[in-house]
Amino acid sequence: MERRRSRRIEALLDQEEQVLIEHDFQYVPSTIVNFSDGGALLALKEPDVRFTVGHRHALFFDNGGQVLALKATVRRKTGRRIAFEFSDVTLEQTEAIHTKLVRMAMVMARVGSAG
Repeated sequence: MERRRSRRIEALLDQEEQVLIEHDFQYVPSTIVNFSDGGALLALKEPDVRFTVGHRHALFFDNGGQVLALKATVRRKTGRRIAFEFSDVTLEQTEAIHTKLVRMAMVMARVGSAG
């Protein structure tokens, strides 16, 4: 049984995958494992950074050359992977998330048809 509320899109382009997580006044690099309108699963590049479930952070995504900054809450962390749920999303951010999802889906379609 599918528990997900939103369809996930996997990142396939290196630039599209890069995400910075604001954590303790530093920026922690990560990459997108999957992305949806409700949140993102990220893979930490620095495995020793500690995150606490329930804590909020700012996430900074590339969105076609623009920065998409979103507030998000840690929902779970397993090894290097950390799941975030977006919060306090504005209408403008919702539109930017949708744009990012469309671009990621187009890249997936192109890569799928090329293989």
